[in-house]
Amino acid sequence: MADRLARRYAGRGEPYDDLAQVSALALVRAVDGFDVERGVPFPGYAVPSILGALRRHFRDTTWAMRVPRRAQELNSRMRAVTAELTRSRATIRVPRNLPTTLRCASRRSRPPPSRRRPTA
Repeated sequence: MADRLARRYAGRGEPYDDLAQVSALALVRAVDGFDVERGVPFPGYAVPSILGALRRHFRDTTWAMRVPRRAQELNSRMRAVTAELTRSRATIRVPRNLPTTLRCASRRSRPPPSRRRPTA
């Protein structure tokens, strides 16, 4: 199961050996965390756990420079919220309340370069 899921992500910039190791470790963690009494079949619990571990591995290792995890997660949330707001408002503009929606400090968010005012 873990090997099959690792092969699915092979060829995306990470060596297959690393992906196989990450997925095998996630399978071991899934075995440890599985609870038979919940009535969920094991593959239904293990597959999302393994896929999550593979995605975290890609998120943490494929950036060109070391970016803190909090910034990576904020970037991911910002893309999702911007897409949702764009769909609901039928416009591409980024709303000013994006930091409020993301629950982050507004001083960390800056308007895109095209919307900044030139400094004299």
